Amino acid sequence: MGQESASGARSRHRRRQLAGRGSAVRLNQLGILPGQIDATFITHFHSDHLNGLPDLWTLGYIGRPNVRCTKPLDLWGPTGIKRITDAMCENYLDDVKIRTVDEKVAPTGTEFAAHEFAGDGVVFDRNGVRVTAFAVNQGEFIHPAYGYRIDFNGHAVPLPGDTRFDQKPDCARFRARSGRIVRRGRSEES
Repeated sequence: MGQESASGARSRHRRRQLAGRGSAVRLNQLGILPGQIDATFITHFHSDHLNGLPDLWTLGYIGRPNVRCTKPLDLWGPTGIKRITDAMCENYLDDVKIRTVDEKVAPTGTEFAAHEFAGDGVVFDRNGVRVTAFAVNQGEFIHPAYGYRIDFNGHAVPLPGDTRFDQKPDCARFRARSGRIVRRGRSEES
C-alpha cells in the first residue's frame, strides 16, 4: 500500500504492515528489520502494491543470523494471494536452495503462510490487534480490492489504500467509527 507501509500498527514488539513499493527501505529507516514483521496485508494486485513483497520476504530470511526469520511470512490478501506467493516461491527456488545449504537459512523462514479471504470481515485478531477487511472501489475492472481497518488499544485507523472516493455504506461505516483516515501516507480527519 505505497507509503502507508512505513508505519504499520504495533502490538508488543511485533509489527503488522502493508507491502507496497519501498516497504523494506521504509522499515529500515524506522529501524525495523523485515524479520520483525509478523503480519503483512495486501489490498489488491497492482504491481505497486506487490513489488515490495519480494524484498520484505527475502530480506527476512537472508539477514544476520540472529535476526533471520525462522517461520513463514504471514500474509493476508484477497483470493489470489496464494497463487502469487506460490509463483514467488517458484521464482526464488534456486536462491532458497543455495541459502539453506550454504548459509544455513531455516527452510521454514523461506516460506509464506498465505491467508486468503473473499469478503468483508475480521481477517486478523492477535495480541489485541484486530484487522478488518472491507471492499473498496478501486475501479470498474479492479477486483478484488480491499481496505483494512486496524483496531488496537481503543484506537482505530482505516487504510482504504489508493481507492476512489466511495460513499457506499460499508466504507462510510469503517471511516465513521475511527474519525481518521490514512490515504497515501497522510492522515486526514473524516
